[in-house]
Amino acid sequence: MIGTFLVEHFIELSTLAQTWLAAGATSFSVHQNNQVVASWPNDQSARGTGLCAPIVVEHSELGCLHISGINTAGAQLRLNTDARLVAGLLHQSSQLHQANEMLSASHDQLLAAYDTLRDIHDQASIEQLLRWLAGEAMRLTGAEGSFALLVPAKSAPILVMHPTFHLSEEIIWSLYWRNESDPHFTTGNGLIERAGLPATIRETLLVKTRLEPEIVLLLGLMNRSQGVFNPRDYRLAHVIAQQTGSRIAQKLQAEAQVIQTRLQGEIELARRVQTLLMPQSLPQVHGLDVFGQMRPALPVGGDFYDFIDLPDRPFLFSVGDVVGKGFSAAMLMTMTRGAIHSKASFMPNPSPASVMRNSNSDLCADFSQVGTFATALVGQYDASERALILANAGHSPVIYRPAGGTPQLLRARSTALGLLAVNQCENEIFNLGPDDLLVVGTDGLSDARNQDGEYFGFERMLDLIDLLAKQPAQAISEGLFNAVDRFAEARAQDDDQTLVVIKGTDA
Repeated sequence: MIGTFLVEHFIELSTLAQTWLAAGATSFSVHQNNQVVASWPNDQSARGTGLCAPIVVEHSELGCLHISGINTAGAQLRLNTDARLVAGLLHQSSQLHQANEMLSASHDQLLAAYDTLRDIHDQASIEQLLRWLAGEAMRLTGAEGSFALLVPAKSAPILVMHPTFHLSEEIIWSLYWRNESDPHFTTGNGLIERAGLPATIRETLLVKTRLEPEIVLLLGLMNRSQGVFNPRDYRLAHVIAQQTGSRIAQKLQAEAQVIQTRLQGEIELARRVQTLLMPQSLPQVHGLDVFGQMRPALPVGGDFYDFIDLPDRPFLFSVGDVVGKGFSAAMLMTMTRGAIHSKASFMPNPSPASVMRNSNSDLCADFSQVGTFATALVGQYDASERALILANAGHSPVIYRPAGGTPQLLRARSTALGLLAVNQCENEIFNLGPDDLLVVGTDGLSDARNQDGEYFGFERMLDLIDLLAKQPAQAISEGLFNAVDRFAEARAQDDDQTLVVIKGTDA
């Protein structure tokens, strides 16, 4: 059976093999009875270790697909899918041959239809395949009208109709839901009347084929021109629907792979862009030891930190957290970071409070439209006074530890950005002499949970900062991140996590 299949579908199998080789496999082969019956490239034995997926038709394993050179869970899932598709083609080819033997009168017609389908497969769209299916099924059975309805899992249904009978979509959906087992409706059992079909339709023949667990194809035929629909007609319609459905399933899978590849590329580009928006080097500020790090929960996130260290201007830094995560949060993060960076870079005589208030004015209208907000902290270092000036718009945790003193959690004194048209942010001043310490994080750290759902919390952060306070800024950051990771016990990260550590040094 597999030998015949290889002859009939050699091109398709070769194409499938090339996709695996392009993906990094060193070989792709078809096995039967523990023997290699076809291999790409053909100069390899394909007997090495690798991944196998059985080709199962009607509960019987007829062979298997084998690849070598790739050994991942994702590759195994994809190979399993390919094996199911090959099994489906095998099963359908077998049914086609049985139908040819049973229906000798339709032999030439069915083969011609099958050959035509194979010829148009590569060029035709899914809608064109459905239109071809409806037309060929109508021609082979002598029906006066037909339609084909494809119901994919994650996209809109596709409906094509031959114009003999103009059925509404509501009626076709009624037939779709009513047709669970009996493929043959007649006026005699009253189902046509209950389905609301026009009086001009005497009978319908419906074939409902499940291409995959969540993809269904419905083929409908109306009014046989001579006599009534019979089992032979159903067999013909069933076989051609199966064959066309197999081609459609392959196209859907190929389209899904293209979309997935494109999406992965877009995600990677977004990740790279966001990475480039973060500081690429640490600022060298006299009297300060500075370190920053961000870990998004997804490839892109809504946290940011920024250092603005420009000639003849005060050193400023910012940390922010946009509500949410993923792409939407990343877009709003870019807006928030850009507004703060612009104000800190170009305002005359900037202060953290003035930067925050002006940034809020820029962001409020847009944030109100999408119903979101961002917490943020802007800080400025006054080297002449060894002072740290902070403006906090709803942000936490912000922890200050004076040298030799106790860490304290600083509370925000104004609302988050984007909530009110006017932000009342004010400056707060703290000493930042040698060994004085400021740690600014995002709630992805304090809200990290372990397997029991317990939060890491502020108290653990305060205790850790007190324990790590004598370390350099980078060591303090790494110590906090490592402690959070140990606490979470390999639980998936719930939210973006960001830390900026500012520590005073000897002048």
